[in-house]
Amino acid sequence: MKLPVIRLLQKVFSKFNLFEFILPMLSISIGIGIVFRSSFKIEVSLLIQMILFLTFLEIGSQVFLFHCQELAVAVPNSKFPGERNASLILAILFYGLSILPFSQILQDSKVSPASLVLLAISSFILIIWRNIEESAINQIIRIFLISFNYSFLIPLTQLVFFRLNVNLLFITISQVLFLFLLGFMVLREIVRIEIKKEKSRIVQVIGTIPLLRIVNVILIIGSGLLGIYLLRNPRTEVIVHVFLTFGFLFLLLNQTSHLNRNGKNGLITLYRITSALLVAQFAGWLLLLWTL
Repeated sequence: MKLPVIRLLQKVFSKFNLFEFILPMLSISIGIGIVFRSSFKIEVSLLIQMILFLTFLEIGSQVFLFHCQELAVAVPNSKFPGERNASLILAILFYGLSILPFSQILQDSKVSPASLVLLAISSFILIIWRNIEESAINQIIRIFLISFNYSFLIPLTQLVFFRLNVNLLFITISQVLFLFLLGFMVLREIVRIEIKKEKSRIVQVIGTIPLLRIVNVILIIGSGLLGIYLLRNPRTEVIVHVFLTFGFLFLLLNQTSHLNRNGKNGLITLYRITSALLVAQFAGWLLLLWTL
């Protein structure tokens, strides 16, 4: 028979969202990549502590979400009555572990008050965004918070830590990633209600087709910003990145135009294309920053 702790961990991590776990790490890598591209010396120890800090916060947040959704209300005659308290203790444990790398960050003499303020804001958003009330307005706020945090705040924190001023490269990357993340998150809400049969107030209020049009407009604007960046930096690697983005965008728009005919399978394909487009954005920028 499995131990209760092992059983609880299996339940928790069966609900674990790997994509949302990886996003903060990608955001840190983008920020550090901009620092690296600007020929600044990178403090590896500070980078490791930052990654550990956000890792523990993210795991703790997802465990707490599991506690709220699955175990917050006690079930009468539950076969495992201790799981409710154990899941809460597990969330507190991971939140507590985040103090260890954070204390190391505080001891670094190069850390400025501005960087700590930015880190506090981004960490607060990372902790609370999943627990915002499920109304249409609050869902819109939540989507903006997620996209803003991962595309702007966390990378900006890295720039401030390493005393690097905001530059054109950072502005371009943060704007593009913000728009692509925003489009992806809105489409994910549509998938929640249309495919997974979950509740989504924003889709119920605005409607599936209008939201799909909004997603298309957002992604077109993001691709347009990439095109403008290409005109300013006509390098081979930027050209490849832009044309790859335009290729995915063409597939996405073509799939959207045939969505009425393809139905739910078409929506699933559209979601996969948008996911690939988002992955291509992060992967493309990371390659541009770290290897080319």
